[in-house]
Amino acid sequence: MPNISNADNDIVVGFKKEEEIIIAQLTHGSKEREVVLISGMGGLGKTTLARRVYEGKKIFNHFDKRAWCTVSQEYDCKDLLDKIYSQVYGSEIKMGSSSVVEGVCGSEIKMGSSSVAENLRKSLMGMRYLIVLDDIWSLEAWEELNRVFPPCDNGSRIVLTSRQESVVSDAKHIHLPFFTIDESWELLQMKLFKGKGCPEELENVGREISKICGGLPLTVGLMAGLLEKVEKNEQMWCEFLFPLYSYVTFRDGIQSNDVIALSYKYLSDHLKPCLLYFAAFPEDEVIQVSKLIKLWISEGFIIGMTEKGRVEDEAEDYLNDLVCSNLIMVSEKEYDGHILSCRVHDLVCDFCLTKAREDISLEVINMEKKWDQTLNFTPHRICFHMHGTSNIASELVPWNSSIHTVLVFHSYEHSYNFSWIAKKFEHLTVLDLEAISVYQSILSEVNSLIHLRYLALKLHRDEDDHADDVSPLSLGNLKCLITLELRSYQEHFPIFFFEYE
Repeated sequence: MPNISNADNDIVVGFKKEEEIIIAQLTHGSKEREVVLISGMGGLGKTTLARRVYEGKKIFNHFDKRAWCTVSQEYDCKDLLDKIYSQVYGSEIKMGSSSVVEGVCGSEIKMGSSSVAENLRKSLMGMRYLIVLDDIWSLEAWEELNRVFPPCDNGSRIVLTSRQESVVSDAKHIHLPFFTIDESWELLQMKLFKGKGCPEELENVGREISKICGGLPLTVGLMAGLLEKVEKNEQMWCEFLFPLYSYVTFRDGIQSNDVIALSYKYLSDHLKPCLLYFAAFPEDEVIQVSKLIKLWISEGFIIGMTEKGRVEDEAEDYLNDLVCSNLIMVSEKEYDGHILSCRVHDLVCDFCLTKAREDISLEVINMEKKWDQTLNFTPHRICFHMHGTSNIASELVPWNSSIHTVLVFHSYEHSYNFSWIAKKFEHLTVLDLEAISVYQSILSEVNSLIHLRYLALKLHRDEDDHADDVSPLSLGNLKCLITLELRSYQEHFPIFFFEYE
């Protein structure tokens, strides 16, 4: 197991009063189960504040059980309950971790929707628990999840973060204010100078830049990412400031989308497709860097190599550059600084999806909604976001030789027959079906995709199948493969993992 530390990119600035109020509401007051709602517009720092409270020593010591779950606009209730239950159940096995985890020892406990709800409810009965539901968007989502949590008259609490104040009516409500200019300036300094203090000659222009950020921490962070590329002297900062005045259109400040667009504009050309690729992943997804880098390499986004001669090292440099721009946030890292997982703010994700459709020809198909087959363009990359038992029927997918990437994201354990995919998309270079279970027979079909550079499958083995049948040798035609991952959802079934140099 690697040595892991929490991400340090969420610098603690502002909301001290709000933090104290929330901690008091969680640890004192009524014995009845209560709900605390943290609301505010996107980019204000709701999640950062909630995480700060959740991981604090007072909260850790006060509650018997804790769980954190991100809901988002598109959610699967069963998957959310799975994640909450695995944390509650895991706390019986391994106490003392203050990090936000999903699953026991890295894997989630899966069962039917009704049974996981019942087991979760039983696990929480009699316990003083804290559940955080981050980024919840609708009253319907809250009502669906709320019925699972028992009333327990012992001081249990539920915390919601949302842009919508109407998601719950009977909650203690904390509405986050905008940052003051002083707080914005403090955050900008900490991002740029890492606590060393700002040169005196830069303070006046720095405060002007902070004022333009409109009190949004996200905007301040992105502005710091832009300023990282500017020489730290008064003349250069003034030249940087002057054109920003033309963007002042909201609350005497620049809008977040404007700064995201500027940050993208000033990225090096080789970093742009790497950033836009984040649009492929579901909203609020914690992305494993090892997988992301393999996908970037297979897509041909990495244009050079370091002196060590490893393309993976070059890809890590790309990621570090995006993190330094504050467009990408670190979720988890090793103590040596190596990034293990990352995420992207949903406002940045929205920008990436809009831009990715044009710049890297990527389209996201949300299978929860009706698929509009009359796309305005023919994408080269398609990402299916599946929910519940939704399926991708072969007859609904037109043959298209221009598509060379298919990524499938799914949270529900179900098996599919995807053998048709090789016939529909015969020029694929990237095929990732690891989020779902596919029948073992797909191997013979996939073997015809001679251009594949990346292949990830989670195989479903019928009773008549033999373990010996699953071997990289059955994919002998795939001479271009860089990464091959063959997995199984059955614990006793072997896992194959190969990387071709």
